[in-house]
Amino acid sequence: KCCAPVAQPIVLQATKLRHHVQSAVLDAEYLDQYLDVIQPCFNPQAVNYNNSSYSANRWSISCFMEYKKGVATGKITLSDDLLEVSRPLLTRCDDIFAQWMTAYKGTTVAAKDFERAQSFITRYRATGVETHLPKHIDGGDVDGSLIVGLPTRVPFEGGGLTVWDGPDPGESTTYVYGIDPGAVCFLDAQVWHQSNPVTSGERWVLVVFY
Repeated sequence: KCCAPVAQPIVLQATKLRHHVQSAVLDAEYLDQYLDVIQPCFNPQAVNYNNSSYSANRWSISCFMEYKKGVATGKITLSDDLLEVSRPLLTRCDDIFAQWMTAYKGTTVAAKDFERAQSFITRYRATGVETHLPKHIDGGDVDGSLIVGLPTRVPFEGGGLTVWDGPDPGESTTYVYGIDPGAVCFLDAQVWHQSNPVTSGERWVLVVFY
């Protein structure tokens, strides 16, 4: 059983953007063990998105552990097994999300101030509609989100993350990141982003909406 992962302090860039990407936030050795534990539990559910914010009508490459807000609330069978083995990591995600929000907002924010709206594991593969998720925002009622890079047993090419952001309203710059195992991307509400296409192998991430 995996113990709680070690997390590094969150350090913001000088420019105050509405997102933040930081490498080696979570312990890579812990995440390597975590991947072995979750793979037997990984059983994706199909979710129908009948809106344009996700740029996709049907999503079936994620295994949802929690789903309290969104179009599929009460409509899918959540993975209790995956949730149980993920609790230590999800708790640490709550802590680092609160760290980031404290630094970003400039006022103290605690993990208890947020509720996880959704948590899920996504596996991207170089086949059909499984390669990536096009440009989208994480729902109109989401306060923020984070993406954790996980290890893989099938090395991939491509992938990564693109974010459209700027320090001033109406101004947007394109940022492209490789999200290595242990790296975390923090996103404020209504920030446009996309996972970039995988051209070979498998890419795994943990995503949490708050």
